[in-house]
Amino acid sequence: DEREFADKFVKKFLTGKKSIKIGLNTGGGDVWQKKEWPADSTVRLIKLLNKGIGGRKTSIMLFGGEKETKRNAYIIRKSGKGIINTGSNNTLREFFSLLSECDIIVATDTLALHASLALGKKTVALFGPTSPAEIEMYGLGDKIIAPVECKVCYKRKCDVIPDCMVSISPETVYKAIQKLI
Repeated sequence: DEREFADKFVKKFLTGKKSIKIGLNTGGGDVWQKKEWPADSTVRLIKLLNKGIGGRKTSIMLFGGEKETKRNAYIIRKSGKGIINTGSNNTLREFFSLLSECDIIVATDTLALHASLALGKKTVALFGPTSPAEIEMYGLGDKIIAPVECKVCYKRKCDVIPDCMVSISPETVYKAIQKLI
């Protein structure tokens, strides 16, 4: 059923596109307030990706759960054309089936990161308040660790300005994606 769901999605949004399919998971979970990468950073990354990579076009698939519905609408509105919204009400199995359609996935330390690695997908993982040492990438990609002293704090709330996730630049993420292609 999930394979059929993903096939219908691909036929509707990606048929005939010879492009690199990049999945961007915008969520951060409910435990750590600042685990999400800022929406405006995601917008800037999308604008870089829309220019293509190494002469190849990209198709950007935006992922998130119900909590990210408004966030993803903002990202789509600010990014312009070229974004495929995968929806925020998919079942877990539908979510996984759509992730399986991506060539590369960008995610913070969330379910999407773990699913991406389990699916054997090239992955760019963004880390701030949680430990990158606890995640094995299995040779599938890169970890981008916030360049701040207070990283891996495991604080549930953060009052540091700018916070660790803001310090990860879209250009750094773009370069990591380029390297995986």
